[in-house]
Amino acid sequence: MGESSARPCSKFSGLGQKRIAFWTDDHSQGGVAIYVDAMSCALARMGLDVTLVQSRVDGPRQATQRELGVKHHWLPYDTRKDANRTVNNRQDAEEAYAAIRPDVLVFANCDPASNIAAKRAAIEQGIPYIIVEGYAYVVQEPTPAYARCMQFAAEQYRTAKAVIAVSHDTLNLLHTYFGLPPGKGEVIHYGRPEVFFRPADPAVRASRRCELGVDSQDVLCLTVGRLEHVKGYDCLLGALEELRRTPVWKHLHFVWIGGGALEQEIRRWLEELVVSDHVHMLGQQIDVIPWYDASDLFILPSRFEGMPLAIMEAMAKGLPVMASAVGGIPEELGPTDRQLTSPLSDAAATVSEIVSTLEAWASDPQLRRLAGQASQARAREMFREDRMVDLTLSVIERALLPRGD
Repeated sequence: MGESSARPCSKFSGLGQKRIAFWTDDHSQGGVAIYVDAMSCALARMGLDVTLVQSRVDGPRQATQRELGVKHHWLPYDTRKDANRTVNNRQDAEEAYAAIRPDVLVFANCDPASNIAAKRAAIEQGIPYIIVEGYAYVVQEPTPAYARCMQFAAEQYRTAKAVIAVSHDTLNLLHTYFGLPPGKGEVIHYGRPEVFFRPADPAVRASRRCELGVDSQDVLCLTVGRLEHVKGYDCLLGALEELRRTPVWKHLHFVWIGGGALEQEIRRWLEELVVSDHVHMLGQQIDVIPWYDASDLFILPSRFEGMPLAIMEAMAKGLPVMASAVGGIPEELGPTDRQLTSPLSDAAATVSEIVSTLEAWASDPQLRRLAGQASQARAREMFREDRMVDLTLSVIERALLPRGD
């Protein structure tokens, strides 16, 4: 997963030998899963007693967790496929709490409807808990079942020892639509480990570009995101159709990392546009860092986002970024990079802006370099993993203090 600096537990003496359990409904490759992995590993390196509660998955990430001393309590079902059970079945949580005996729970949510039953069981048992919201969106016509979930969510925000949002956009949504009490809640941005901030390795850059047949003077444009409509690949395809008629086209190559339901359809579109030789679809990659090293810029024209880790990683690597102004992305980019019109409001404008920005960046290496430097400086200030860990540990410690202390 990356690196996190080991720090003495004495910095958070209030935690002592308290048992901390992270509970999440994301056991895949999503941002919430990566956040939970980063936090649990960082705390384990500090000598804290950490248990991760989630659906079972065994891979390199879980092996590293075990090596560091992170314990696992596997839920006996797939939380991504059985949302009804996460809302209604408190028995799973009761069995987990009996086995773990947590002193504090940290619920890492994919959205406000996440982990409802487990939080209700925590309230009944008097276990202090913290909620970390990775994303929030407003359902325009909620079903009765969803409306009931939102009632539970509002109650759980009131009862939580603390509520953390990963962006100000998410925090505002929680206050406005989801019943988070006024004055409650704070923002702690996601963070990435120091390995993402290291200078690009020239040897890695050369070898990866050679694999693709990309010349050292060509401009390699990276997108990291699952192959689904929400990530705006239709806008990228629209931009490719226009760019192939421009002078910069012969120097442009694209790397798309991710898997998903649209893979075959996207490959067909690329063939129809006769641009397949400029687009390299690499599927899901365990290690994306070499591709940040190999690339010259980053693009993500999403329709919906929380606080994308891929953008943080690109910024940390010093890549100029263009991304749609949705969710937490404007907060993430600030004034340093190119904010695109949301495809939800005007997809044609999104396509046009991708084209014009690529024409400018592809023809001016100095412009790319300056944009990348500003991007990296912002990432260093806001999106370091050790900052995220320290701020979150402070919240956990406060949650364990007796009332009035």
